[in-house]
Amino acid sequence: MAGDERKLRESQIASYGQLMSGFSHDMKNHLSIIRESAGLIADFVEINAARMDPALVERFQKTTDLIEKRVVISAGLFHHLSSFAHRSDTPISSFALSEVVAEMAAFVERPARLREVKLELKNNADAVLLNSPSLLQFLFYRLYMHCLDQLGKGDILTLETSGVNGAAVLRMDGGKPLSLAGFPNEEEATALSLLGGKISEENGIVLRLGSVAV
Repeated sequence: MAGDERKLRESQIASYGQLMSGFSHDMKNHLSIIRESAGLIADFVEINAARMDPALVERFQKTTDLIEKRVVISAGLFHHLSSFAHRSDTPISSFALSEVVAEMAAFVERPARLREVKLELKNNADAVLLNSPSLLQFLFYRLYMHCLDQLGKGDILTLETSGVNGAAVLRMDGGKPLSLAGFPNEEEATALSLLGGKISEENGIVLRLGSVAV
């Protein structure tokens, strides 16, 4: 990719990140209002419960409890979205591999759930990288889907991060042999090279990343 085109792509990604982070902030504000409104309804029902139909009180309580539960889940997702977006604000930044993996896991849990594959995270104090987080997000997603395509109902996919000999390491373990056949393609290989990474089959799929921050 020519230098000017690469700068343009980086600017585009940064702009998308800024747009998403602003959107996430607004949505969290909306959720706060919904949560406060549900709380007011719950307080009103509690105060007037003695004069209300018990069945109606129970329905109100179940509804407000459900709203609270969904707001908490949604707020957590928007928190991850905000962090995900801010990763793209600058082309190069320092970050922990485990933080990026945890953020991405919030978004890639759904395709695993649809295939009835359980997703688990395991962090062993990984190294800090000085590199392109948005490029890592891209490579992680492609590698994750490659591994997920080899799993099925009842399987468990463990994403384990660690720091080994000055490198940040991500292991994707499906509890059975996973193949790199067909991975990486040309785009993925370019991303892997720019990240200073290496990939191998070792009790799962192992991604080792260089450019460790001092």
